[in-house]
Amino acid sequence: MPKQTQPSIPSGFSRAICTRDFLLRSDPISKPLRVEIGEPLQDVVTVDGMDWRCPVRIIVAGNETIYSCFGVDSLQSVLVAIGCIRSQLENIAEQHPGDLLFLQHEVDTKSPGWSENIF
Repeated sequence: MPKQTQPSIPSGFSRAICTRDFLLRSDPISKPLRVEIGEPLQDVVTVDGMDWRCPVRIIVAGNETIYSCFGVDSLQSVLVAIGCIRSQLENIAEQHPGDLLFLQHEVDTKSPGWSENIF
């Protein structure tokens, strides 16, 4: 019997359901940073049926990266997406010389509980 192959997991971005804008400031240059959460889609084949995928798009100065976050239902996939965004913002802030700003206020991603005021 031939081996059955699963279709590849989709990696595109669906319709954005919410966005949040930040600024990466490094005097004298500032770069816009936008985070978008896409509409959760039930499209990941599993043993018991279908799981959900929630795409996340992070755009820094016009360069975009798309991530897929998975859950057993649409809510869990969105919650996982928010966790992914937190992690990515920490990485971006660590790699970027300067400040991460939200609503003109500096965001210290190294401070415990930093994301409670953001998400």
